[in-house]
Amino acid sequence: MGASTWSGPYQLGFFTGITVECDSVILDLNGFEIGMAPEFYLQQRFFSIIELAGKNFVSGQGPVDFGPYLNSASNVVIKNGAIGLASHHGIHGMNAHHVTISDVSFIHFDVGGIQCNGCYQMVIEDCDIGPQNINIPVLGRYVHGRSVLGRLRYMVDEYGDQPLRFANREESTTVRAVADKLVEQLDMVFYHITQGTEFDDDDPTWQLAKDTFLNPTGWLDGGSAYGILLNGEGTAVVNIGRRLANTFEITIRNVEIHDLNVMPRENFWAATNEGDENSAIVHGFFFETIDWNHGHVYDED
Repeated sequence: MGASTWSGPYQLGFFTGITVECDSVILDLNGFEIGMAPEFYLQQRFFSIIELAGKNFVSGQGPVDFGPYLNSASNVVIKNGAIGLASHHGIHGMNAHHVTISDVSFIHFDVGGIQCNGCYQMVIEDCDIGPQNINIPVLGRYVHGRSVLGRLRYMVDEYGDQPLRFANREESTTVRAVADKLVEQLDMVFYHITQGTEFDDDDPTWQLAKDTFLNPTGWLDGGSAYGILLNGEGTAVVNIGRRLANTFEITIRNVEIHDLNVMPRENFWAATNEGDENSAIVHGFFFETIDWNHGHVYDED
């Protein structure tokens, strides 16, 4: 299912606490709250508490290959409780239908309370959404660093000691050295946040780790935050507001959305145009990870 291969829904680890992939389900929280444990929250940045599908991206979309199959939920009731700390969403779904979310509070989500792509015949009622989490310890780069580890492991096994030289740098290095540097910095951030470990401020590795991964404000540094996002079929990452298909008959009543906070860092996107009318956006781990301005990749002068 992708945990140890290059294809499948678990390419990036466990993406949800509860996945609903079938018909006729009642999830009664019985007045309790469900959320992520702090250490797991830090390490698993692609996570929704409840997922109304068998994976979190449709085929052909997302940062990795999540596999060809999609089983979505139908005739589902989620009610009577609270959905707490989540590194992405409280409830996320794709192509789900006949879903009722009733008397649920959503708190301390990093990105959104409820998101459903290509979902229809839904009722969201008597819900309180907010406040959003404002104690997010790491920047979005941390998820990219964590997510690329599996690929780096393969590259180390296959090409670890081969020389590697980056443009505009005089000295060469190796794939293994690059991977070791990333792992060391990620480990330093992990122990600093979870165990309060302090490192010497004069340590250049710690300085790089802090500047690259730690979030100085605690606010979401992504481009968008939502109480409720009802998107057309497919992702709501690049073409926000342009996908409308297969989303209809949505009823929202007696819902309060409050205390959303976001502090996006504006960067650059790159696009290619091969002569047709549709330009392809160049993105993925590389372009999403680089901070063009603060990383001095782009010189505005």
